[in-house]
Amino acid sequence: MQVASQIINWLYQEAMMVGIKANRDFLCLSLELEQGETLGLVASVDPEDSEGCISWWLVMEDSFAEEQKLHMSITDGASEYRKFLGHLSLDLLYATLIDLVGLCSGGGGQ
Repeated sequence: MQVASQIINWLYQEAMMVGIKANRDFLCLSLELEQGETLGLVASVDPEDSEGCISWWLVMEDSFAEEQKLHMSITDGASEYRKFLGHLSLDLLYATLIDLVGLCSGGGGQ
């Protein structure tokens, strides 16, 4: 869990450097889209995984006000608002972040 939190912090710092309006909590990086919606990149660590790999979800929500609600919804499986990305390398995580620049307010258009 600590490594996942550190990766979220790194992604947050990178988002700020490229001009994305972002917030973070322990295991989630929330990006504000132009339409006022929030897109979250959420780290998930499976305690049953002997290798301790981090999986990633892309979650579209109106708000991430309650962390408990978010973690409960992830266990419900994928939907049109949640997409399981699986295990991603740091390079692929960074590329995903950069791809989101065009969707986010204040990013990429300058």
